[in-house]
Amino acid sequence: MSQIKLKVEGMSCEGCSSAVERILTRAAPGAAVQVDLEGARASLEGEDLPSALELSQAIEQGGFKAREEE
Repeated sequence: MSQIKLKVEGMSCEGCSSAVERILTRAAPGAAVQVDLEGARASLEGEDLPSALELSQAIEQGGFKAREEE
């Protein structure tokens, strides 16, 4: 099982974090997705996850900025 952590900028409300969660769930079906609004983070855990770059691009298409957390 692998894990990816992302820093997400631009989330200002629960609606934003829900949107990011939907984006990630579509991008990585079957993965466990958690979005932390206060910490401006998202994490995914599962098998055969897309790359952090692909996930970041999906989030950015939704109107937010994202990058892999170091």
